[in-house]
Amino acid sequence: LVAIGVGVSAFIITWLTRILNYVRLELVLQPLAAAQELFFAYLSYTAVTCLFGLGAVMCVALGAVEASGSGIPEIMTILNGVKVVKAMRAMTWLMKVIGVSLSGAAGLPIGREGPMIHSGAIVGAVVSQGKTERLNP
Repeated sequence: LVAIGVGVSAFIITWLTRILNYVRLELVLQPLAAAQELFFAYLSYTAVTCLFGLGAVMCVALGAVEASGSGIPEIMTILNGVKVVKAMRAMTWLMKVIGVSLSGAAGLPIGREGPMIHSGAIVGAVVSQGKTERLNP
């Protein structure tokens, strides 16, 4: 069940990133197809990229601060026996998935490996213990 949950997380991230990249591309191609307006195409590309980046920042800043970073240090800390507050919540998983998708669509140089480790740990905590607060009882 954990592998299925992590696979669903990876699918959601890839699917959202592709949809957002398609939206960004369409917004750039419309001014180009209309009248060969390079300035407006560049302006729309930059604006959409900045909005995607801002959306990723807002997910982390307002949704779940614990979703920042790769997630590997948080999981290593939890495995060493330290209680990290709110690191294993469903909201952290949701904000990490949305934030990684928006960051990837914005063209930021991110890797999916670290966030998938954190997402997998959250899914594993939910499947094994039936709760999302922490790994240890």
